[in-house]
Amino acid sequence: MTPRSTEVTPTEAAVLLGMSRPQVRKLMDQGLLQFRKVGTHHRIRVSSIRAFLASERPRRHEALADLAALQNELGLTE
Repeated sequence: MTPRSTEVTPTEAAVLLGMSRPQVRKLMDQGLLQFRKVGTHHRIRVSSIRAFLASERPRRHEALADLAALQNELGLTE
C-alpha cells in the first residue's frame, strides 16, 4: 500500500484493522466499511477504515475500563 492509496484490498484492510479477512468481509456486509467492486474484486476506502476505527474507540475504551474494574474486583492486579 502506498501513502497515496485511497483504497485497499480486504486482506490489506484486515492488516490495518488487526483482524481476519473474514471479519473484514462481515463488516463490509454489515455496511460498516464502504467498498466498491472492481470486476470481481473488492476495494475498501481507507477513509472508511479510519472512520470505523474512530467509531470503535469509545466502545473499546469502555470495554477496557470494565475489564480493569473486574480485574480489580477479583484482586488480580499486582
